[in-house]
Amino acid sequence: MRRLHGAPVHIVTGSAGCQEGRDHFLNTEPRWSAFRSQDFGYTKLKVYNKTHAYMEQVSVDLEGEIIDSFWMTKDKPRPAFAEL
Repeated sequence: MRRLHGAPVHIVTGSAGCQEGRDHFLNTEPRWSAFRSQDFGYTKLKVYNKTHAYMEQVSVDLEGEIIDSFWMTKDKPRPAFAEL
C-alpha cells in the first residue's frame, strides 16, 4: 500500500483497442509507477463520498479479470472552493 501525504495522484489509463497493435514498454517500470499493463481493458472508478474513491482496471484479454485495484482516501477533506 502506498500512502501519499498531500501529493497529487496521476492515473493514466487507456486501452481502447488500437487497430495498429500494441507497443511494448521500452524500459523497466520506474520506481514511482504503481502498476502498468499492456492488456486491452477498461477502468471503473467509483466515488463513494468526499474522502473515498475506488478504482479497478479490468482486462478484456483476461475475460473481465480485475488486474489492478486501489482505494484513494483523504484524511481531511477540504470544503469545495477552499482557499489554497
